[in-house]
Amino acid sequence: MASFSSKTSQNSANNINFLKILGVSIEDSQSTTKLKSRFIELAKQTHPDVSSPPPNLPSFATIRSAFEALMDQAAKNSPTKSPEEATSNFDTWFRQHVFSASNSTLDEISAAASLSPGGLDKGGMWDLARQVAAEESTRTPDPVPLPPPNPPVYSSIESSLRSAFSPSFLLILNESHMHNVPPNSETHFKVVVVSPTFKGLKPLARHKLVNQALKEELEGPVHALSIVAKDEEQFEKMGGREKYMPESSPSCRGGDGSLPKRNEK
Repeated sequence: MASFSSKTSQNSANNINFLKILGVSIEDSQSTTKLKSRFIELAKQTHPDVSSPPPNLPSFATIRSAFEALMDQAAKNSPTKSPEEATSNFDTWFRQHVFSASNSTLDEISAAASLSPGGLDKGGMWDLARQVAAEESTRTPDPVPLPPPNPPVYSSIESSLRSAFSPSFLLILNESHMHNVPPNSETHFKVVVVSPTFKGLKPLARHKLVNQALKEELEGPVHALSIVAKDEEQFEKMGGREKYMPESSPSCRGGDGSLPKRNEK
């Protein structure tokens, strides 16, 4: 009798410690629903995935051990059911919590089960997974990053040509990589400008207008400029906006290394 009394006292002391760890009353410890709710609340704050858990709370492992012990005790204290009734209740619960769950919840369950196998609801896994999935659906999506701005010389050329000619079609190609200059340079360009300004003008006159519009750029960083200047009628004969394909300028020897090397004879 003394041994039995000592063992009973030890179990009671352990239960009190478990109650303190979870922060629940004796009455709440008889409810598996309340135990799960409290465990989930603490797990969100102390799980290893949390970057900075509160220092005043026990570790996640301690909390989980206390939760599992109290859940076992609550199950032992629950009224005894016949095998048929117990099986029926389990089937209903299992289908409600699993087969009716959303795909995102099922994904969470699968991932958690692979990391922590053993037990149908170890650590309140399904309840925690369901809450995580619900929060995921309402989470604000990450902002879409803005595209990088055009390089400064490219932007300057575009601004100057649009201001001078109000082109109906404008194409600017940075061909610096085809020449013997450092990578990411802005020194060699090809421009295709289609504007009514060029109507009736000879090619030399059109090129002079483009060179004049880009005077500052040509006096500064731009070393070479290839020009295609057409009016709308000429541009349509070349295929127009849908079919026009600019011819590649001849590359010089060297370049920034991004082009295939020529075969040496």
